Amino acid sequence: IEEGYMTFTNEEILQCFEPVVNRILELVRNQIIAIQAQNRTLQNVLVVGGFGASEYLFQQIKLHVPPQFQAKVVRPMDSVAAIVKGAVTAGISERVVTSRVARRHYLMATLQPFKEGHHPEAYRVPSLDGKDRCKFTRQIFVQKGQRVKIGEPVKVSFFRQVAPGATLMYEDILYACDDEICPEYTKDPRVKEVVTLTSDLSRKNLEKDFERMDTPQGTFYRVYFDIYLTLDGSEFNAELVCQGEVMGRCTSRFR
Repeated sequence: IEEGYMTFTNEEILQCFEPVVNRILELVRNQIIAIQAQNRTLQNVLVVGGFGASEYLFQQIKLHVPPQFQAKVVRPMDSVAAIVKGAVTAGISERVVTSRVARRHYLMATLQPFKEGHHPEAYRVPSLDGKDRCKFTRQIFVQKGQRVKIGEPVKVSFFRQVAPGATLMYEDILYACDDEICPEYTKDPRVKEVVTLTSDLSRKNLEKDFERMDTPQGTFYRVYFDIYLTLDGSEFNAELVCQGEVMGRCTSRFR
């Protein structure tokens, strides 16, 4: 402060806006992932609103979107008033979209109990509880043609048998299938990988927080957690919950 004036450097000013800019960049990334997960074509990334008039924000969005989308980041001439105009239009409209019909099956890979004579022998894998499992089986959590409420997450439950000292970071792949009847195994070429979700439970203590199981095959812990997926075409979000505690968002990596 000098003679009653406070002076800030450019870097200090940018630091003030950095948190909200990062949140906007994350929102844009998640929306792009959601559009790709729906197998739709991104038309434009429209930057509007009062903050949308910021040249810095506009350039940051162009810098952080995938290269093939940089030319699609646009800002209309009346960007400041665009939201108000849109709100008025929505307010006088009698039709409000509250749900969408899923155009694809959405599924996750599971390890189901191995069924003799049904599952391929090559898919048989041992497990820590002594019961053989079948890899590449799947759990469908959204059926093609199912009506999904906009903004309402779908709960997907997970269970793992974890050996003592093992990591509490897990990766799961979200798959999609366009066929009317989804194949039984994720290895089928008609089943496509969409996004890899990384769940971080490292804040938990394996020995203290999870049930211990002692079997002839050895000791393991039963780890249960849920991922709440919002996947309605306009938003993609994966929230991790373990033992009733919200652990944050899963890291998403588009395939």
